[in-house]
Amino acid sequence: MNNPLHPAKDETTRVPCMLTAAWDGFANASYPALRSVTCQYDDGALILQGRVVSYYQKQLAQETVRKLDAIQQIINKIEVVDPSNSIRR
Repeated sequence: MNNPLHPAKDETTRVPCMLTAAWDGFANASYPALRSVTCQYDDGALILQGRVVSYYQKQLAQETVRKLDAIQQIINKIEVVDPSNSIRR
């Protein structure tokens, strides 16, 4: 689906820049758990995945990418886990 503000030909150049900005935002996050959040871009939607220890951190991850260009939707699939039960990988 084409967004009139972001034509399809522009989207191919905007997506790598937008993903880099998202990854940089997570890499520089003040909460270590956010540094392991990953994201994928699919047809205007940014899909967030990973594990954090609070709903606050889950929301912070979403707010980190909310203002990025070319994102029409954020799908937040980040899991909130009990830190005492989480397995480190």
